[in-house]
Amino acid sequence: MAKAGYRHGFDIDLIVPLTPKAYNPSPRKAAELIQADLAQIGIRVNIIVQEDINRKVLRDGISELGMVLTGWIADNGDPDNFLRPLLSCNAKFTGWNLSNWCNRYFDRYLDSAIATDDREKRRELYLQAQAILNDRMPVIPLAHGVHYQARNASLQGISLSPFGDKSFANVSRSR
Repeated sequence: MAKAGYRHGFDIDLIVPLTPKAYNPSPRKAAELIQADLAQIGIRVNIIVQEDINRKVLRDGISELGMVLTGWIADNGDPDNFLRPLLSCNAKFTGWNLSNWCNRYFDRYLDSAIATDDREKRRELYLQAQAILNDRMPVIPLAHGVHYQARNASLQGISLSPFGDKSFANVSRSR
């Protein structure tokens, strides 16, 4: 911190929604844990609770933002559905890119990936986009939800889909 010019640390606001979500069932507790961890290196976090995050209001006042505790649940398993709405340059204007981050190289990888049908090429392009995220770190991922499916052991042919749908076309029961 001293090398970065913050010998005595600094204060920062953290906007926290009170509404539990699937990706964060206890936002207040998560904020308190972040506050305690950052205090260890001299960053004093002021927790500002809100009933819920109003992205439009935050977008309009983005220059005054310190940090926002928020999350995302995509409606399908495609990488573009995670990366573009939250981190592309155009997403700055929608209110979803609360990091206010824009990287043209990152966007080019996303554009190239969505334009190809070659699955392996797409995978490589998304990995390159994620390498930029890892290097620049405009957001700090905290958690990733895991989907579980309970079923009777006698049912066969059920599988979890990354797209959230459930097909029973191949389901059978063994006795």
